[in-house]
Amino acid sequence: MMLKSLPKTKVFLSADDHLYLGLFLNNQAKSIPWLKGWLPPDYDHKNIYSLLTRLKHRQLISQTGGGLFQLSAIGRDRLFRLYPLLAVKPVDSGYFFTAILDFGGYTNISKVRPSISGYNNIFSKRRLELMKFLRKWGWGRLTRGIYLSGSQLAANSLNQHLASSRLTELVTQGVLAINENQKKLADRIFNLTSRNSDWRLIIDRINEWERIGSSVKGLRIIRKDFLKLLVTEPLLPEDLLPESYWQTEAISRINETAGLEEFKGT
Repeated sequence: MMLKSLPKTKVFLSADDHLYLGLFLNNQAKSIPWLKGWLPPDYDHKNIYSLLTRLKHRQLISQTGGGLFQLSAIGRDRLFRLYPLLAVKPVDSGYFFTAILDFGGYTNISKVRPSISGYNNIFSKRRLELMKFLRKWGWGRLTRGIYLSGSQLAANSLNQHLASSRLTELVTQGVLAINENQKKLADRIFNLTSRNSDWRLIIDRINEWERIGSSVKGLRIIRKDFLKLLVTEPLLPEDLLPESYWQTEAISRINETAGLEEFKGT
């Protein structure tokens, strides 16, 4: 059962990311058996001790007196730098925020590949950084060189990024009033119908995992797909989402599985 709504660019989450996100979602100090259940399915869980030692040394996690581990303030800051949309809640501004890029043909996030000589060019590097920035902040592509976001925060952050990277003159920003027709536009740009089916699929897979009493590895596979959906979720107000959007329930069901891995075999 494959997820269909992920962006074409590959979403890679390291073992570090899995632990950060698991601890962030549950917001409590956790045991080593619990942490093992959040590792990627192909990660050798025996290596978790060296992984925890490394993260402790970097002060990204902390250990309590009872031998439990939690995300540190430094670790939380790092997580939000990697996935800034996790730190904020959608706010309905009544507008789409638009960004029109003029980069001489390099206007599609999924196709940005600077030439070899471009790597030695400061402008090309800044251009590539902007593409990554738009992707990280959940901007959706309307058409060639035109990107939309439903988030005022994403628009403000783009302004700051453009100013610091000296690219302001190459990006034209504006607003587009949201109406009933814009809900269909949001669905097309952000692939919301497909995403909603994927959120529902996560719930169904959890139910099936609980029903058949599967292994921890089976739960890791579900959590891996869940986290990929989570970190690529666009920041959109509720009015733009499909009716009966399953994300909130999927998050709730994932959190309900917390601790079950301690009672199942690996």
